Amino acid sequence: MIVPFCQCSEETILERGSARSNAVKRHLSAASLSVLIAGSILADTHYVSGGGSDTPPFTSWTTAARQIQAAIDDADSGDTVCVTDGFYVVFSEIKITNAVLLKSTNGAGTTTIYGAYPSSTNRCLSVVSRNAVVCGFTIANGHEERDGGGCRVAGTLRDCVISSNKLHHWIGHGGGVFLEATGRLEGCLISSNSSANAGGGVYCSSGGTLLTCTVEDNWSQNGGGVHLNEGGMMSNCVVRRNSSMWYGGGVRCERGGYIQECNVYSNQATRGAGVYFLGDAGTVKKCFIRYNRAIENPAVHDPGEGGGVYCDYGGRLENNVIADNTAQNGGGVYLREGGKVRHCTIVNNVAQIGGGILRNLAGTVEYSIVYFNSSNWFVTGANTFSQCCLTPQPPDSGNVASDPMLAASTDRYWHLEEGSPCIDTGTNLVAVGDDVSSVPRPLDGDNDGTAVSDIGAFEYVHSHADSDVDGIPDAWELGNGLNPTTNQASIDLDADTFTCYEEYISDTRPLDANSFFFVNYTQPQTVGYASSSNRAYSLYFRQSLTTGAWQAVAGQTNVGGTGSQMYLHNTNALSNEGFYRVKVSLP
Repeated sequence: MIVPFCQCSEETILERGSARSNAVKRHLSAASLSVLIAGSILADTHYVSGGGSDTPPFTSWTTAARQIQAAIDDADSGDTVCVTDGFYVVFSEIKITNAVLLKSTNGAGTTTIYGAYPSSTNRCLSVVSRNAVVCGFTIANGHEERDGGGCRVAGTLRDCVISSNKLHHWIGHGGGVFLEATGRLEGCLISSNSSANAGGGVYCSSGGTLLTCTVEDNWSQNGGGVHLNEGGMMSNCVVRRNSSMWYGGGVRCERGGYIQECNVYSNQATRGAGVYFLGDAGTVKKCFIRYNRAIENPAVHDPGEGGGVYCDYGGRLENNVIADNTAQNGGGVYLREGGKVRHCTIVNNVAQIGGGILRNLAGTVEYSIVYFNSSNWFVTGANTFSQCCLTPQPPDSGNVASDPMLAASTDRYWHLEEGSPCIDTGTNLVAVGDDVSSVPRPLDGDNDGTAVSDIGAFEYVHSHADSDVDGIPDAWELGNGLNPTTNQASIDLDADTFTCYEEYISDTRPLDANSFFFVNYTQPQTVGYASSSNRAYSLYFRQSLTTGAWQAVAGQTNVGGTGSQMYLHNTNALSNEGFYRVKVSLP
């Protein structure tokens, strides 16, 4: 039986821990203990169940602890604490100070750590050890004054639900989670939490990482979903339906923070409904920022500004799509005395002033599409657009006002169509990297033999272009996991004895050692093979390998593949004895 990492099972007991082994461990030196743990020797599993006898050291379900903290207190670094299904009410926070794995039996849907508010005011969980891991719990109803209403984390939370926690002090941070610099959230749902100050869902303090998390329906004065303070990183996350009274409905980046490959949508705030930057150290890259709404603050009548993004004295936007956002000023992006927008597609945003972009005094926009927005752009001070596609066309150098020709099909929204004036009209910058969909830049989008980056968030892939001049078209390389800007033609990447170029000719997968062309069926005068519908096949015959030459079999040359098993026949052979080979070629 295979047990998922974040779960435990009756079959995992095996009595690895016992009173005797615990006694032995207590007398080992710290040095010898670390060596034993590294070798998985004497690492115990402690159990928690409401039906246990509550007998230390809790190393079976029968003797299981009834409270989670009791089992954690008995665990040493390297041990596992396994918790069965249940609703565990805590009147003081659970604290993990050792490198312990705390995991549930069946996941967050059946195992809850629940704060005792209003009977007591406490957070639910504090993970002090940076090497501790907590898996598969719902953490709810924590109430704290500052720094983590639901939990405070220096280690890792994985596959957890952090919901309905509250931080009620006006200087508090992190309604759901206060994440230390070493803290990590992986595959977690952070939902319906609130903070009276900053970070309704999550507050990252000088670091911290969110990977593949969903942050939704949280509220705070600032940073309704996530507040990244002087650092912190988010990757492959969804940030939606969060709200802030002031700055950053989805995410607030204050003097730092890095957000990549995230979807930020349907958030609300007065400034920066999707993302708000304060200072010049934060970056948002390869993200989709959509349907966010900046609204007027009724308390002070401040107008809603920066529906998608608000850059306050800085912030960097690279290879993003910013679309369908609304505000009174700066529907897509508001640049206030700073900020840099590069290789972004900013379309279909709405505002009274600067539907696409509003720039106030400072900030730059480069290699970007700003089109199809209401009152498209507005700037104060000198114009700041460079090699952009926008209308009306500003006087800066290299800008174009022509229709960017964006695709309308649902699977290719915002991509460039063939013939777009944005293709190969940018500048090759090493720092820009891949486009919003992870296509490498630059490519030869117009197939003229020279690769140049495109304007906008998407790089156009020409069906016949070969940007790295390796004999393999860019489209085939991308479709098979290769980099079309790096010549890999002569390399056998999957160790199947065929180079990337040979795999291209045969239309097999260059990163799969089990994918290569070969004859899989032989009978007298007949051979068979798995074919590609994009290739042609020819049959050759000779009676001796030492004399004569290979002869093409009449009627069996340049036969188009079907994408399935095929057979070629030599009905002209005078005998059944001989040798055959099959040639694969481009059609």
